[in-house]
Amino acid sequence: MPASADPPGPADPPGPPGPADPPGPGASADSLAARQLALVSALVAGAAPPAGMATERVHIQAQALLRKRARSVARHQPDVAASLGDGFWPAFEQYAARSAPPAGSAADARAFAGYLRKARRRSLFRR
Repeated sequence: MPASADPPGPADPPGPPGPADPPGPGASADSLAARQLALVSALVAGAAPPAGMATERVHIQAQALLRKRARSVARHQPDVAASLGDGFWPAFEQYAARSAPPAGSAADARAFAGYLRKARRRSLFRR
């Protein structure tokens, strides 16, 4: 190799970072924290995904996390899950849409049971 030849390197320079690429050394920690918070909010609180994220993929993951949460509640309150039968999932979806997840699955199960008691009382007064 002649002395004037360039050292071997990548064929193409790296492009701008994509949504899945980690931020470069110039990105601020605040910006990363804001994007992470936006993603968590989209996954567990129904917020819009952060810019650059695939909306459908975030929605699929959010549904998977919600179903995991529902299974955990059913494990803690099997009598409640059994009494609702096929109505467990729709009831849990309604509950989850109205409340943020409490700290811990046992607390979530207690809160869900309380939600059902209140909903049952409300429906009794509507008759």
